[in-house]
Amino acid sequence: MRYHSLSAAFAAAITFVAGTTMAESSRPELYRLAFHPVPAAAGKLTFDIPITELATGKVVTTTRLAIPKDHRANVDVAGSPSFHIEARPASGDDIVIFLRVDQGTKKLQQATYLIVPKKEDLRRPASGGAEPISITLRDADVRDVFRTFEQLTNRTFDVDHSVTGKITVSLHETPWDEALSTIASQNGLKVTAEGNTYHITRR
Repeated sequence: MRYHSLSAAFAAAITFVAGTTMAESSRPELYRLAFHPVPAAAGKLTFDIPITELATGKVVTTTRLAIPKDHRANVDVAGSPSFHIEARPASGDDIVIFLRVDQGTKKLQQATYLIVPKKEDLRRPASGGAEPISITLRDADVRDVFRTFEQLTNRTFDVDHSVTGKITVSLHETPWDEALSTIASQNGLKVTAEGNTYHITRR
């Protein structure tokens, strides 16, 4: 894949934004990013990035990051605390996103995310099959996992309040319904489909 060939349709070609991996385990995870692809000019990946305070579950602010073909970009959100978000190239076409949260001169949190772009032809499902996705998670909050599935599949995942915990999984080019089934079976979850809504409960 080459970025000069991308267009507004690229928003549908993002297969996964990884769960948070803490850069410094001694610092608690206070804030979390989500990534929502938006149409952009050719040669750029653009995301709206809501920043959620985990203690309250509220989005404290939303910023936008436009990543050019060299995969290097950054954005600063002033305030108390302040947020620094930086994109850097990883292996292949992958992009690493770094988050730093500061309160004055004090560093509150660092976190790392991974964006794995895929060619659109890899997103096309086999005849009659579900779209393939690639997903790599390490100690990701279970509710964030299903929010990711919502972004990838344009379906609704209703997670019961009893469903809590962390999930670690690595799947590559797996039909999304098979990935969902694998995650559910490995974590003692039950999936009940009702139209385009999937109810997630404990077994």
